Amino acid sequence: MEKITIEDLKEGCSVYDKERRIIAKFIKKINAKNMLCIGTCTGYTVAKLNKTFKNLKIDTIDYIPKSDISLCVVEINDKDKFKEWCNEEHDNWRGLPKEYLKKLDSKFRKYLRDNNIKNIKLYTEGSDEFFKNNKKNYDLIFIDGDHFYEVSKRDFNNSLKIINSPGVIIMHDIKINPNCKFWGNPQNTCTGVFLEYKGKKIYIPHTINGLGIIIK
Repeated sequence: MEKITIEDLKEGCSVYDKERRIIAKFIKKINAKNMLCIGTCTGYTVAKLNKTFKNLKIDTIDYIPKSDISLCVVEINDKDKFKEWCNEEHDNWRGLPKEYLKKLDSKFRKYLRDNNIKNIKLYTEGSDEFFKNNKKNYDLIFIDGDHFYEVSKRDFNNSLKIINSPGVIIMHDIKINPNCKFWGNPQNTCTGVFLEYKGKKIYIPHTINGLGIIIK
């Protein structure tokens, strides 16, 4: 089997180059030594950051669900509600089959082995389980996991407990889409979590998905 390169991970990644450059800017600004990524997906984002910041230690987590319908890292139990949201004309979110997620996980693990990358650690588990067992603090946390409000709220609150000062939490996909039943209502999604936070924050709308920056 051929060696997997970083470009082999690009297809399916929903974090765009402009957004990665913003993440990199904050890594550099605070001289981050480590990072937590909630939502590995293809692994392309953390692989690119690892290529830029050779000494940055990255922990990244993702979840392979038991069912065939999932949204990022957490299994969706209410399939009818999910299908209703996905049937919206302007909604491009779809369930990810578990076999597809298994292939992403296997491919990224092979990339790490093929390229002898030691400072990225991949956890295949839900974020709740990760936070329950985690003993580390982080300089930067990128939240791009389950996008439903309830889980996003837990991920955000758990991240606040383990972020260093100075430190930065970056939330992905917080742009409101008024044409979409799901993304049009902030209380459905991680957008509501960001809007509720009363501390120091920056909203960056001029990216495709929108980024929310929380500065500690």
